[in-house]
Amino acid sequence: MRSLVATALELLPTKPVVVEANDGSEALSKVEGLNPDLVILDLMMPGLTGFDVCERLRKDLRTAFIPILMLTASTDEESRSKGFMVGTDDFMNKPISIPELHGRVTRLLRRTYGL
Repeated sequence: MRSLVATALELLPTKPVVVEANDGSEALSKVEGLNPDLVILDLMMPGLTGFDVCERLRKDLRTAFIPILMLTASTDEESRSKGFMVGTDDFMNKPISIPELHGRVTRLLRRTYGL
């Protein structure tokens, strides 16, 4: 899934620098070290879940305002509600649609940075 998302993001008109993480702990370390423009998390990751990572990013002033898109195979309302409560900006169901991914990423970047 990570490589599919990375490849899809590289098809955007403005090519982003994509940095991947193997699990939630690595994602936290990379976000804290790189201060990215956007974070895409999978709800179910090894170690820390997407909820855990999102919640920790929101509690840190250095990362609190980075837009976060959560990918999930789960369609239940409870997961979405919990995601929004921990600070997710948007949800997207798997399997992903590349045009939808592009639209959601572009919307989050425009809303946050005026791009």
